Amino acid sequence: MQVKKLTIIFLILLSSYQSSVLAQTGHVLSGVGPINMSMGGAGAATTLDAMGSLHWNPASISFFHRRKLDVGFEAFIPSTKLSSQIKRNAFGPGFPAQGLSGSTDSDTGLSPIPTFAYVHGRPESRWTFGLGAFGVGGFGVDYPGGANPITTPQPPNGFGFGSIFSEFQLLQIVPTLAYRLTDNLSVGIAPSLNW
Repeated sequence: MQVKKLTIIFLILLSSYQSSVLAQTGHVLSGVGPINMSMGGAGAATTLDAMGSLHWNPASISFFHRRKLDVGFEAFIPSTKLSSQIKRNAFGPGFPAQGLSGSTDSDTGLSPIPTFAYVHGRPESRWTFGLGAFGVGGFGVDYPGGANPITTPQPPNGFGFGSIFSEFQLLQIVPTLAYRLTDNLSVGIAPSLNW
């Protein structure tokens, strides 16, 4: 009984604690392919499509009793802004002589995210083979140099770094093998190779 009261008090105190949270865009998607993404990645036990099955639950491909090829494409167009400021006299008296501030939009553009899945199953066989290649994440920015203090040229001609560019893409390749133990139970293995 004492442990239960302490647990309740702890949970009440924990839920009453609040703080501000700042975040940046994540680099991993919630699902793969159009069907799985439309469900927010919540398709671990379903066999709606080969992409979601290969990604979340390799054993589930045993329930595709035929060959299946799924191909998907997603376009990601991020919208990011970089803002910075330097207060007057931040680096000593008169340097800079006046406060500087500015914002810069990223010129990232469109990022393609491909998805491919193939499952080879036959009704008379307990073995099912699959191969998937999924664009599961990535990010990038392309801030041109300019009047924003952090994108001004490097010292002595400015205070910043100049133009800022980054790019990250994560492709997951999943060779998969599943074995159907019974009509309702299957086991699978899928090593995840990331590039």
